[in-house]
This record gives sequence, C-alpha cells and structure tokens, in this order.
Amino acid sequence: ARRLRIKKRVENLKKLERGNIDDDVAKIIELSKSRKQIEMSRVRIKKLVQDGAEFLSNIRVAADARDVMRRAEEDELTRVRKEKLENEAKTAQERFDEITKKWESALQKE
Repeated sequence: ARRLRIKKRVENLKKLERGNIDDDVAKIIELSKSRKQIEMSRVRIKKLVQDGAEFLSNIRVAADARDVMRRAEEDELTRVRKEKLENEAKTAQERFDEITKKWESALQKE
C-alpha cells in the first residue's frame, strides 16, 4: 500500500511538472502542501514555545543573580556601618572616661 501511494505521488508530481493535472490530482497535491504547512507551523509553534520558556528562565536567573548581588552589597554596607558605629562608640566612651578622670582630678585639687 505504501509503495502504491509513493508511486502515485511521484506520478502526480510528474504530471504537475508537465502541466497535465486533473482536479483530483491538484487537490491531492494541494492537500499534501497543506499538510506540510501544518507540520511546519506546528514545529515553528513548538520552537517558539521552547524559546519563550528558555527566555523566561534566563530572565529569572538574571533577576535572581542581581538580587543575590544586591543582598550581598547590603550585608557588606550594614557590616561596615556597624563597625563604624562600634568604633565611634568605643572612641566616645574612651574620651568620656578621659574627661571624667580629668574632672575627678580637678575636683580633688580643689
């Protein structure tokens, strides 16, 4: 059966090339063209869906990477701020203690 279909298709294509086409033959050729177009469209749509999914995945990965970098920068800035505050508090306490000692020694001299 397959050989007969192939043989008939080849004959129809030869008739098409010669210009001897029956209406039935033209419909069969047109039908096979439409099937090819349907298949091509199906493949194209499938590819577009895959490409779209890949594109969205890439966007998500990039957004996650940016978020991770932003969080790391925030953590670093917070750590630096905390260190500065601790150093300032330590320095201020030392100065306070120094001033208190001077007041104590000044009060004792009186």
